Amino acid sequence: MPRLLFFSSSGSPDDDRLFNYLPDWDVIYVSSEIESFNHLSLLLKDNEIHFIVFALPLSETNTELILNLTQNFPLVPVIYYASSLHSKNFQLLQRMGIKHCVVGDGRQLLLINTLRELWQKHWKRVPNHLLPVNKSDFSKKVVEIIQNEPIRNLNIHFIAQKLGLSDDQIREMFKKQFGQNFRAFKQALLDHYETHLLFKKGLKPGKIYSALNYQNLSAFSRSFRIRHGSSWQATMRLQNGS
Repeated sequence: MPRLLFFSSSGSPDDDRLFNYLPDWDVIYVSSEIESFNHLSLLLKDNEIHFIVFALPLSETNTELILNLTQNFPLVPVIYYASSLHSKNFQLLQRMGIKHCVVGDGRQLLLINTLRELWQKHWKRVPNHLLPVNKSDFSKKVVEIIQNEPIRNLNIHFIAQKLGLSDDQIREMFKKQFGQNFRAFKQALLDHYETHLLFKKGLKPGKIYSALNYQNLSAFSRSFRIRHGSSWQATMRLQNGS
C-alpha cells in the first residue's frame, strides 16, 4: 500500500472523490496549519511516506517549505498540484528540483496516472528477481510490509507481530516461499536499493544513508567498502568509466 502526504489549505483535496481511484493507497491529509517543519519531519519519518502532493499556493512560506522538503527528504518525490500555474512559478519549481507539476483541467486524472506510474518505478519496490515464483497471501503481505515500512523495522520479529505469527513460523514460511532465509533476502534487497539509488538515480550517499538505516555517512562508507572491496567513490568512478 503506497502512502502519500497531501498538502492543501483545507487538509483535503478539491475533489472528495479524487483518491477513490487509488483504493489501496494510504493518504495522509495535512493542512497549511501544521505546527512546524520538525513536526512534519517526524510525520514523514514515522509513516514511510512515498510521495508528497503539494496543493498550496506558492507563497514565500510555502516555497520555503517545498525547498526544505526536497532538501531533507530527497527520496520522496514532490508533485505540485494546482488549477493553474504561472510560467515564472513553473520555472521556480524546476529550480527547486520539482519534476512533476500537475495543473489545469483534467488534473485529477493526470495526478492519479502520475502517481501510479511513479509507484511502478519507486526505489522501494521489491524487484522481481527477489519475489517468489508462486505468490501466496503470505508472500504478498510480507512484500507489502517491506515496501511500506521504514527499513529499520525490517526484521523477523516486526513482521511476525504485524502478521500475528511467531518468529519461528515467519522464518519457516519465508524460507519456504522466498527460497532463502530472511537475512540473505534482506541483504540482497538492500544491495538492490543501494545500486538503484547510487548508480541508476545518481544520488550521493549523503542523500540516501539515512533511508537505508545507517546512522551516518561514515557507517555507510565502512559497510560499502566491506561488501564491495572498494570505496563508493572508486566504484562510482568505475561505473562512470573514469
